[in-house]
Formats: sequence, structure tokens, C-alpha cells
Amino acid sequence: MDVVKESYRKDKWQDQDDYIEIWTEKDALRSVLTQITYPDDVNLMVVRGQVSRTAIYESYRRFAEEIDKGKDCYLYYAGDFDPSGFSIYHSLTERITNYGDAGEWITFERIALTPEQIEQYDLPSDPGKQSDPNYKRFVAEYGDNVVELDSLPPDVLRGLVERYIKIHINRHVLEQVKETEIEEQAWLRDLIEKI
Repeated sequence: MDVVKESYRKDKWQDQDDYIEIWTEKDALRSVLTQITYPDDVNLMVVRGQVSRTAIYESYRRFAEEIDKGKDCYLYYAGDFDPSGFSIYHSLTERITNYGDAGEWITFERIALTPEQIEQYDLPSDPGKQSDPNYKRFVAEYGDNVVELDSLPPDVLRGLVERYIKIHINRHVLEQVKETEIEEQAWLRDLIEKI
């Protein structure tokens, strides 16, 4: 009962017009990003390497359910500026899009790292790994310098993610849901004390 009382939360996006998820390939940045995503109940997905079929299916289902509710859906991705980072992003967008009809209605955007961010923040780079199967295609488009997402200052990355959340969340609606959550938590505490 105590666990239920402490963990009860409402879905902050239930009455919003949009639905978003933030994806990253860097597990090391989970704690940096959850500081922004957790308070507003934004799904944060950490994907290392190629995304499993199960993860693609579950993601597709989440988006399809939100699309069925009439919401506009967005998947924002933050990854390394390297052959693998681009390969992961292209693979997951293609696989989710092709999973079913709902995939056509999802807007995908790579929000980091970009050449502009690398230049703006003067991020350190290294030569790419020639052994990477995606190396030649990446070099042909972007050159031979790769940059790790971790090199972007954490406050800059948090600010970037926060801006994308703010674009899609109606704060007035959010405050109403939070008020309801507080009322329901109080009701639940009273009920548990009576039991």
C-alpha cells in the first residue's frame, strides 16, 4: 500500500495534442536526460546498437495508440556524429515507419549531434573507424571526423531536449493534470490510512 501511495502518478500527456519520445544511443547520458524527461513524463528510450525487433514493435504500438487518439507523434533522436550513430537512427526510423500504417504518421528528427552543433560548441573530433560497415557512406557525406554525443556539454543537451518538450506540451493542460494528480494522491493516502 505504501508503495502504491508513493508511486501513483497520472499520465501527463493524456490530454495533450501531441505525443513525443526522446531516443538516444548513449546509456551514459540516461541520468542527464531523465532530469528533463521524467518530470514531464516523456518516454526516454536508450538504444545501444541496432534496435531489437521487440523494441521496434513496442515503440510502434505506443505511437499507433497515440495516433488512434488523434495525436501528432514525434520521435526525437540524439546520437553520436559517426557512421554507427547515423546507421542506428536510419534503421530505427525505417523499421518503425515500415511496421504498419501508423508509421507514416510519425515525425522523426535527429536533434543531436549535428554539424552545426559541432561547430557552435567547438566539439572535439576523431577520425572515423574504417572497419565500420557504414564508414564509406558517412565519409562521402560528412567527411572523416566523428564526434561523440557525450562531448556536448550536459546543460546544452538538457536545454535542447527541454526545448523540444516545450514545443509540444501545453502547460495549462499540464497544470490541470498535476492538480488532479495531487487530489487523487491525497484521496489514495486517505483510503490507505482508513484500510
